[in-house]
Amino acid sequence: MSLRCSRIAALMITIGVLAPAYAQAPKFQDVAVNPSAYPLIAVEFELLTPGGELLTSLEASQVAIEEPGAGEATRISGELSKAGSEGGVAYLIAIDTSGSMKSLLADIRAALAGFVEQLGDADRVAIVTFNNDVEVVRRFTGDRADLLTSIGELVPGGTTTELYYGVIRGLDEFDSDGLPRRRVAIVISDGKDEGTAYTLDSCIERARASNVDILGLGITSGDSRALLNVRRLAEETGGFFIQFDKGQDWSAKLDLVRRHVESRWRFAWRTTLPGDGMTHDVLLLVSLGNVTVSEELAVEMPLVRDVAEERRKLVVILTCAVIATFALAVVVLMIMRGRKTRAAEAEARLAEERVRQAAAQTALGEQLQEVTRRIDGLDRVQPNEPGPTPPCEAGESDPSPLSSPKEPNKRRTVFAAASVSDRPPYDTAALVYLAGPRAGSRVPLSQGRVTLGREEDNNVVLDEDRVSRHHAAITEENGVFWLEDLGSANGTFVNESLRITGRHALASGDTLRLGGVVFRFVGEVRG
Repeated sequence: MSLRCSRIAALMITIGVLAPAYAQAPKFQDVAVNPSAYPLIAVEFELLTPGGELLTSLEASQVAIEEPGAGEATRISGELSKAGSEGGVAYLIAIDTSGSMKSLLADIRAALAGFVEQLGDADRVAIVTFNNDVEVVRRFTGDRADLLTSIGELVPGGTTTELYYGVIRGLDEFDSDGLPRRRVAIVISDGKDEGTAYTLDSCIERARASNVDILGLGITSGDSRALLNVRRLAEETGGFFIQFDKGQDWSAKLDLVRRHVESRWRFAWRTTLPGDGMTHDVLLLVSLGNVTVSEELAVEMPLVRDVAEERRKLVVILTCAVIATFALAVVVLMIMRGRKTRAAEAEARLAEERVRQAAAQTALGEQLQEVTRRIDGLDRVQPNEPGPTPPCEAGESDPSPLSSPKEPNKRRTVFAAASVSDRPPYDTAALVYLAGPRAGSRVPLSQGRVTLGREEDNNVVLDEDRVSRHHAAITEENGVFWLEDLGSANGTFVNESLRITGRHALASGDTLRLGGVVFRFVGEVRG
């Protein structure tokens, strides 16, 4: 019992000694491996000091890679550089300017102005705003005066937020030529998205394809779950997330963003591992005084072609092609010779046949002469004259080449236009939302008149800016449902291509668009 107690005590002492040292060791953050330039592999990383600060000073001699070998692991040195600031940074600022940002926008403008003032000469900045609409306020530029003017003109507006569309539209700006290699998108939003065109996953996929890190500044609002959207955008694209509570210093948050970008390191080494398309585990080592921190990296090697083997295969293919071509030429030559031989044989047979026919004609002539000599009193053979042409039988007509065939009867197809009678009377009908948060829900149409519009006195209220106050009406008459535009500003469309001006009889399956709201008309006939 005493031995067990002594062991437990020794273990507790060991934990007490090692735990503070482990807690004080620097930690890796946002590690990303890029093997696309195999055999040169690059890893980008950040190091957090025990105090939570980003490490800003590091030398190449302090960094190494350990790769597995046949025996002991192989330690490899390489080149170290700053991934963030060398060659400049392309910053996209995507900011929510909806009405919910009204109380914060002044502080954000001031912080963004300070951020622009500290840009490097090679840095480029683009600004995109999103609320009901998405606007590219300023394309990528290094002109600080233009950027400060654009920031000063940011004003809140709109009642909805197109977050995902704003992110996608901003990422499109990275397709511009001449931008720095390092690309960062700063998204300032409370995470709410009320659009329907794009999703969170499509934003993440687009950012990865453009090699853009998203740094999310999430603003605390009534819906804390919405902040998860900004967090996912940041963490799943190689960036980081900062939650901002009202009353905090925006300048300090943006300064943290800049330090994050400028404190990112890039280490490149020439690997000894094969380009076999497999995943290999290597170890990233950083020595800081008496402490060495490590991070295990899973490197997915590209499948590299064996040039020598491909050359051998190419030689074999070319040899086979030459042999096949020669064989084909021999076959063609043999076929041509065979055709010539058969043609000569046919010509010989034809000549023999002509000789035979000539001999037969000569024999026939001799026989005729013999017959002539035996006929007494016949000096000359008179051939029979051809008889008259027999007349036509009664009832027959003499076919004349000048007569022309009767002209066939012509037919004409007439297409009748669809009318109200083509639409069956419906016993019941409904409108089905096709998009937006109410997609799939049904609005039954009563027997009578149903109005649709933005005002509360409508039977169906559509909370959408492009819908007029009293936009349209649907009236049932003897089982036929008539759609009527009530003088709306943006029009009422059936099946997208038809903008109605009077009354229009609806058929089951028709699509109706009022502003930005789309329905499908569904009519039912009881059996």
